[in-house]
Amino acid sequence: EILRPACLFVEDHMMEIIEKVKQVQPIADELHSEGLISDDEHSKICAPGTSELKMRKLYRSLERGGTSVKTAFYRLLIKHEADLFTDLGKQFCHLTFSQPLVAFI
Repeated sequence: EILRPACLFVEDHMMEIIEKVKQVQPIADELHSEGLISDDEHSKICAPGTSELKMRKLYRSLERGGTSVKTAFYRLLIKHEADLFTDLGKQFCHLTFSQPLVAFI
Protein backbone atom coordinates (compact mmCIF):
# COMPACT_ATOMS: atom_id res chain seq x y z
CA GLU A 1 0.00 0.00 0.00
CA ILE A 2 1.48 3.31 -1.07
CA LEU A 3 0.15 5.28 1.92
CA ARG A 4 1.72 2.92 4.45
CA PRO A 5 5.04 4.85 4.94
CA ALA A 6 3.19 7.94 6.19
CA CYS A 7 1.17 5.77 8.60
CA LEU A 8 4.32 4.05 9.81
CA PHE A 9 5.93 7.41 10.51
CA VAL A 10 2.90 8.51 12.54
CA GLU A 11 2.86 5.22 14.46
CA ASP A 12 6.63 4.87 14.99
CA HIS A 13 7.08 8.42 16.29
CA MET A 14 3.96 8.72 18.39
CA MET A 15 5.71 9.74 21.63
CA GLU A 16 7.91 12.33 19.96
CA ILE A 17 4.99 13.75 17.98
CA ILE A 18 2.81 13.94 21.12
CA GLU A 19 5.57 15.79 22.97
CA LYS A 20 6.54 18.21 20.21
CA VAL A 21 3.36 19.19 18.32
CA LYS A 22 1.93 22.51 19.51
CA GLN A 23 -0.50 23.33 16.66
CA VAL A 24 -3.11 20.79 17.78
CA GLN A 25 -6.17 22.99 17.23
CA PRO A 26 -5.56 23.74 13.52
CA ILE A 27 -4.78 20.08 12.84
CA ALA A 28 -7.94 18.95 14.65
CA ASP A 29 -9.99 21.62 12.88
CA GLU A 30 -8.85 20.44 9.46
CA LEU A 31 -9.37 16.76 10.27
CA HIS A 32 -12.87 17.68 11.45
CA SER A 33 -13.67 19.84 8.41
CA GLU A 34 -12.56 16.96 6.16
CA GLY A 35 -14.95 14.63 8.00
CA LEU A 36 -12.13 12.48 9.37
CA ILE A 37 -12.94 12.98 13.05
CA SER A 38 -16.38 13.33 14.59
CA ASP A 39 -17.88 16.37 16.31
CA ASP A 40 -17.45 14.61 19.65
CA GLU A 41 -13.80 13.73 19.00
CA HIS A 42 -13.10 17.29 17.85
CA SER A 43 -14.70 18.73 21.00
CA LYS A 44 -12.66 16.45 23.24
CA ILE A 45 -9.40 17.25 21.45
CA CYS A 46 -10.05 21.00 21.56
CA ALA A 47 -11.12 21.08 25.22
CA PRO A 48 -8.87 23.05 27.57
CA GLY A 49 -5.64 21.30 28.40
CA THR A 50 -1.99 21.04 27.45
CA SER A 51 -0.87 20.38 23.89
CA GLU A 52 0.37 16.98 25.02
CA LEU A 53 -3.02 16.02 26.47
CA LYS A 54 -4.76 17.19 23.30
CA MET A 55 -2.34 15.18 21.15
CA ARG A 56 -3.01 12.04 23.22
CA LYS A 57 -6.72 12.50 22.52
CA LEU A 58 -5.99 13.10 18.85
CA TYR A 59 -3.96 9.89 18.67
CA ARG A 60 -6.95 7.95 20.00
CA SER A 61 -8.93 9.30 17.05
CA LEU A 62 -6.11 8.39 14.66
CA GLU A 63 -6.16 4.79 15.91
CA ARG A 64 -9.92 4.57 15.37
CA GLY A 65 -9.71 6.24 11.95
CA GLY A 66 -7.08 3.99 10.40
CA THR A 67 -4.90 4.60 7.37
CA SER A 68 -6.84 7.47 5.80
CA VAL A 69 -6.90 9.53 9.01
CA LYS A 70 -3.24 8.84 9.79
CA THR A 71 -2.25 9.84 6.27
CA ALA A 72 -4.25 13.07 6.52
CA PHE A 73 -2.65 13.74 9.92
CA TYR A 74 0.80 13.25 8.37
CA ARG A 75 -0.08 15.75 5.62
CA LEU A 76 -1.23 18.24 8.25
CA LEU A 77 1.95 17.76 10.28
CA ILE A 78 3.90 18.80 7.19
CA LYS A 79 1.66 21.85 6.83
CA HIS A 80 1.53 22.98 10.48
CA GLU A 81 4.63 21.48 12.11
CA ALA A 82 7.30 21.31 9.39
CA ASP A 83 10.10 21.79 11.93
CA LEU A 84 9.06 18.53 13.55
CA PHE A 85 10.58 16.60 10.65
CA THR A 86 13.91 18.40 11.07
CA ASP A 87 13.86 17.70 14.81
CA LEU A 88 13.03 14.03 14.33
CA GLY A 89 15.66 13.71 11.62
CA LYS A 90 18.31 14.97 14.05
CA GLN A 91 17.16 12.58 16.77
CA PHE A 92 16.69 9.59 14.50
CA CYS A 93 19.36 9.88 11.84
CA HIS A 94 18.96 6.17 10.99
CA LEU A 95 15.42 6.73 9.73
CA THR A 96 14.38 5.99 6.21
CA PHE A 97 12.14 9.07 6.43
CA SER A 98 14.70 11.87 6.63
CA GLN A 99 12.36 14.13 4.66
CA PRO A 100 8.57 14.35 4.66
CA LEU A 101 6.97 11.71 2.51
CA VAL A 102 5.09 14.20 0.36
CA ALA A 103 5.12 11.82 -2.59
CA PHE A 104 3.12 9.30 -0.58
CA ILE A 105 0.18 11.51 0.36
